[in-house]
Amino acid sequence: MISSGQADAAIVPARGESERYGWVTLLTHPLVLVGIVYFVANGLRFLLIHRSEWDEVYILAGQRLAAGQEMYHASKQNPHVFSYPPFMALLALPFALLPAHVERGIWFLINVAAICFMGVMAWTISGGPRLIGRRWDGKEYLILLLGVLCAIRFIQDGLDHQQTDLVIAALLLGGCAAILRERFFIAATVIGVAAAMKCTPLLFFGYFVWRRKWAAAGWLIVVAVVCNLMPDLVSRPPGGGWWVGDWFHNLIRPMGAAGYRPGDWYTSVIFNQSLSGAMYRFCETSWSVVRGDNLVAMDRAGALGAGILKMITYAIEGIVLGGALWAFIKKGGATARVGLECSVVLLLMLLISPVSSKPLFCTVLLPGLILARLAVEKKNRMLWGIVVGAILMGNVMVPGFVGKVGGDLGLWLGMITWATMLLLVGCFVTLGERPPETRAAL
Repeated sequence: MISSGQADAAIVPARGESERYGWVTLLTHPLVLVGIVYFVANGLRFLLIHRSEWDEVYILAGQRLAAGQEMYHASKQNPHVFSYPPFMALLALPFALLPAHVERGIWFLINVAAICFMGVMAWTISGGPRLIGRRWDGKEYLILLLGVLCAIRFIQDGLDHQQTDLVIAALLLGGCAAILRERFFIAATVIGVAAAMKCTPLLFFGYFVWRRKWAAAGWLIVVAVVCNLMPDLVSRPPGGGWWVGDWFHNLIRPMGAAGYRPGDWYTSVIFNQSLSGAMYRFCETSWSVVRGDNLVAMDRAGALGAGILKMITYAIEGIVLGGALWAFIKKGGATARVGLECSVVLLLMLLISPVSSKPLFCTVLLPGLILARLAVEKKNRMLWGIVVGAILMGNVMVPGFVGKVGGDLGLWLGMITWATMLLLVGCFVTLGERPPETRAAL
């Protein structure tokens, strides 16, 4: 028999657990205020930039798709080569039909929605309380700050360059949230769309196979393939065939050539922060020449050559993949295990990809938040060191602190790569630990 007092206690939340929010209270919430200021400031910059990768790569590809013109001009002399699967051009096509100021405004709002969505998903997966509608203690603000500092540079870079990586990240983190809830069909669908936009999310195929979610693994591939066949409903390549075949022939097939050097891509090598990009810079280039306020990576005399570079790069990537396999097989009782496993896949996407530009690293928000929560709640000094180290390595050598040349030097040294590796090690160690007891926080 439940007394009236007990019933009231069951219905009314304890003091400090939740609050009612009217519009005025909501708009004055600290998180909302910070978001409003951040997005208003970026909105002005976003709309006033007259040249961006969104316009000069994606919109141009959408226009060429509509006209049935060649999209893939794979040339190092072309600074704005479209190197993405054809589905990306199809997504840009509606924007290509709008006036410039209209399409750019809509694209900015989509990026704002993507940032908000990926932030909510990452915070939820990491075990955080409701972002709005619940009182926080100082620990929650500290965890949020640490996680955001891991990723804010890359989120900002996505807005500055008007890339598509924020949208891809939102899809990936939405997929991770669905995996956490064991809704694998939904997860495979949204991750499949992300893979159709940029191939690296296909790594989740291996994760689904490891989890023995065969249907989800197959569905991910189906979604990615079908999405990339859809552009052929608009036009066909001038030379015949399929757009996805044109993309494969021009961009992917050359990577299998004997003379291909891993890490070499249709952009400056300092912008490739994957492991292959780092090995290419260290083994094949020098940064001793500076022109104006730019550091230039020059081909180095006595370079190792394609064969040896492949052996070194693939061996290092194999060791990293081996570490991931060990962490997954290790049946530790790690808190937030599913979130950590998804974090490992996201980090591997960045590290073993042929090319990973800065904006795509915004997905480190998830491992940053999870490791920050474990460091703060468990008072784990090692995890504290990993999180703080990743923040410092990822942010200390930015042009705003060390100038343009210093920022370029940080990219040549692969500071972003090593920050990502540090987070990956943190995930490995945490997945492999065997605490005396576990909690189902996630």
